[in-house]
Amino acid sequence: MKPQITVMELPVPTGGTPGLWTATGVRDVYNQIGHVATSPDLLRCPAVTVIAEQRRDGSLGAIDIDVDARAGLSVAQARELAALLLAGAQVAEQWTAVQL
Repeated sequence: MKPQITVMELPVPTGGTPGLWTATGVRDVYNQIGHVATSPDLLRCPAVTVIAEQRRDGSLGAIDIDVDARAGLSVAQARELAALLLAGAQVAEQWTAVQL
């Protein structure tokens, strides 16, 4: 028999950072994959983040790869962003297979 785990103790997928629980019984789990340094202002730099919805039973619902890109990119920066997207896709695939 598995020991009882409280909602606050639920593990998150590898590399994930948990958000706050909502009244509907879910929370977002984030993994910021990285950003492309296009500006000294980090908020203006394109960033790739994997976001998953975690339920109170520990299972994951929707898993999305979010791209926040507010800057024009050089060829080299576009390649860097593409590599981050591939890394994000790999994390999303790993999280899809996770049974917490």
